[in-house]
Amino acid sequence: MTTSFGSPKDLFDGVGQTYGPTDWITITQDQINKFAEATLDNQWIHTDTDRAAEFVRDTLRGALNELCGMSRENLIDDRYAKFRRMGSFFAEGRGA
Repeated sequence: MTTSFGSPKDLFDGVGQTYGPTDWITITQDQINKFAEATLDNQWIHTDTDRAAEFVRDTLRGALNELCGMSRENLIDDRYAKFRRMGSFFAEGRGA
C-alpha cells in the first residue's frame, strides 16, 4: 500500500508513524537506460545487459568458490564479525 501526503505539514505530522512496504514495481531496461541518460551515468553495468550479466555471474562464482573453501566455523566467525561491524563507521587511521 502506498501512502501519499497532501502537503509538507501532512508529511511532518506523520513523523514517528510506521508505514508498511509499498507494492513491488517492475523496472524495465528502457527505464534504466533513460535514467542513465538523464543522470549522465551511461556506464556499461547499467546499459549493456549481456556484459553486466557476465560480470555478475563471474563475481558470484568467485564469491561462492571462496565460501566453499571455508570451514563452517570460519563462515560463522566471519558472519558474526560482519554484523558486529555494522553501525561502526570510522576513517582508517583516525580511530573510532
